[in-house]
Amino acid sequence: MAEDYRYLVIDEIVGGSVGLALCPWPQTDEAGRLIFATGATYMIGCDRNDLLAFLREHRLPRELRERQLRIGDVFAVRPLPGVLDQFGEELEAPRRLEPFLPPEQWILPPVYDVTADAREEAKTAFYAAVAPTLDREEAAELQELTVDSGEP
Repeated sequence: MAEDYRYLVIDEIVGGSVGLALCPWPQTDEAGRLIFATGATYMIGCDRNDLLAFLREHRLPRELRERQLRIGDVFAVRPLPGVLDQFGEELEAPRRLEPFLPPEQWILPPVYDVTADAREEAKTAFYAAVAPTLDREEAAELQELTVDSGEP
């Protein structure tokens, strides 16, 4: 069941058009960070109002149904079987907004909005990339430094 879902990201918004990046659901490494398959991303375009209307009807959780689109929003979607296969190489090209497909033609409802979780994972990945992991002794030393300096 979970293997049917794909990771859909709002990649760009240009006027009334939306560029979408669709890739396999990410895996995790030994540290729990997300790993995305390389070379497996499809680029799809759609009409912004069509996508908003589709999301108003099918977006979960329900309280997010009226939320406007933002670049970086992430959804768990199930593509309709076989529909995207007919576009083959066109989906794999690095261009944006093509092919231009109405969401109801290729997405099987419901659509799960996982933006909050995705943003949290992105922050975790960023901090893991720029900050070293501390062992207990190093963390204790830092705690002592902050207490000694009058910091809470």
